[in-house]
Parts: sequence; C-alpha cells; structure tokens
Amino acid sequence: KDGMIWVGTNEALNCYNFKTEQFKHYHVEDNLRQKLKTNYQPIFIDEKNELWFSYGNSLASLNLLTEKFTKYAFAENVMQYFFSVDYSAKKMHHHLSKIFTVHEDGLHVIDLDNKKTEFYFSSNAQNQYGRQTVIDQVLEDKNHILWLGTQNGLVSFNRVTKQTEVYDKFQTKKIAEIYFFTKDKDDNIWCGGLNGLYFFNTSIKRFTKHYIKNSADPETIGENVITSVFIDKNDNIWMGIDPLG
Repeated sequence: KDGMIWVGTNEALNCYNFKTEQFKHYHVEDNLRQKLKTNYQPIFIDEKNELWFSYGNSLASLNLLTEKFTKYAFAENVMQYFFSVDYSAKKMHHHLSKIFTVHEDGLHVIDLDNKKTEFYFSSNAQNQYGRQTVIDQVLEDKNHILWLGTQNGLVSFNRVTKQTEVYDKFQTKKIAEIYFFTKDKDDNIWCGGLNGLYFFNTSIKRFTKHYIKNSADPETIGENVITSVFIDKNDNIWMGIDPLG
C-alpha cells in the first residue's frame, strides 16, 4: 500500500523504493547467522503489514514495520512451485489463513491459523488423499472447491468429502495438459495449456469452447502454447503465448 515493489530473486528478497530509486535487500539467516542466498518468492501482504514469502522450499514472513523475520516450522520444506492464497479479489490486505502450493508432489495446504500443513495427491507419509500427482495450478472457488490444473485435464477436489471429478474432454476430443487458468466474474474457468485456450462452464460442468490457432484467420490466437491467463476488470482475457509474448 506504500507503493513499494517487492521482488524475489535467487539471491534475496528485494524492495524497490520509487522515491529513492533504490533497492533494499533482505535475507533469512541460517542457524549460524549466515545470510541464506536461495530462491525467494514474495506471496502476499496482510492487514498487519506482514509480508509472506517462500525461501527455498520453506515459509517465512517479514514484518514491514519492525523488519523482523518469522520462520514457520510447520511449513518447512513443503513449499512448491505454484502458490495461491485465499484472498478476495477486491480486498488484498486482509487476514491470510491458507496458502495452497502445488507441483510435482501434489497439493500442500498450509493452514496458518492452525499451524499445520495438509498433504493431498502427495508422496508424503501424512498424505490424506490420492496418489502422487503433478499439479501445475490450484484455484479455490466460492464454495471452497479446489480446481487443479493437471497433465490429465481439469480436476475438482472437495477437501471435506474427498470427492474428485476429472474433466478432460471437449466434445469428443481428449484434453491433456491444463497448466494455467483463471476465473471470470461468473465463476467460469478459462484454461490454457499446450493446445490453445479452453472455456469451462462451471454451471453445467463442461468445456464448451476451444480457441486454437488458425493460419488462415489472422484474428485467432497467435500460438497454441498458453503460458499464462488473466482477466481484467473490463472482461478482456489476456494470454501469454509462447514464443510470441
């Protein structure tokens, strides 16, 4: 809220100040009080001015007022590639209660209120459901159903009932990789992967649209490899496409 930009690198957690046009660098220390140079990724800033971030595969926070670090033993070595937090799109700075993290070892749900980590689709001995699965993205809807992007399509998962549903077909065609997705204002899901952009209607639980490159039509998407998806406040859908930007 002060207009600073927080940047994570493989060396440090960094803060850029527009007024001074300078960076300030922060490091977590190890048990020998040595600065850890590892992969830092800022995640979220809550209402108490606590900046949550990962370092390596672990979780910590930095109080922006006191500049004091806090490490969280219950989330040590469980952070993975992709993070998602349970914040409202309209109010960023509020209490943070859960962090969802996914990649090669399935889904890890970091419960900050209860100070524990839950494992799903994981190889961890405390795994609560499912066999180990590579998951590329996770999204929670208003009914607290988790939507998972996997190499076998789009998966819905209810953590309470342990019920899963796999959606991997558009009409009669099989959908393989779903790597990136986002929700629109109607709670429908736009999905990208290696074969264009798909529209999933959550009311009828089906993929109903598929956008792919057509060399004969210059108004189609430029490439079929989708590397990110974002919907702005005017309902425009923005995509990163490889290799055209």
